[in-house]
Amino acid sequence: MRCLAAVIRGRTGISYQARGPQLAQQLMTEILNTDYKDQGPSPVFGLESGESEVNRLDFDDVDDFNGWTKSPPQHRNGNPVANSTDWQRDVTVQWVDPSDPSTPSGSDQDLKRITVTVRYNGSVVMQLFALCGSKPSP
Repeated sequence: MRCLAAVIRGRTGISYQARGPQLAQQLMTEILNTDYKDQGPSPVFGLESGESEVNRLDFDDVDDFNGWTKSPPQHRNGNPVANSTDWQRDVTVQWVDPSDPSTPSGSDQDLKRITVTVRYNGSVVMQLFALCGSKPSP
């Protein structure tokens, strides 16, 4: 019986190790498929007027995700991700210095660092980082 319990614990640990990266990658892909910044007349860092934290359907640029957190994780439309009751995802977006992307910047220098953190029962399981740069004007 002890051997069986050890096998079950081992498989459970492996499934958590696989689930964390999957949840992080899904959200990071969604973020990276949005624009660098809002295309409106007066873009702001973060949510623009009319955008809601309830679901991410209105998130149209990278920095809309800054400060977004959900437990349990949700799909873009606000529906919960199946079998993820004890999981949480958080996002941080920062302007960074292009010569040193590990250094936050107080102003937009055409580069943002995105951090997606995945937690299971409050413990960090996965952190995924990406850089997103603005596209040159045509």
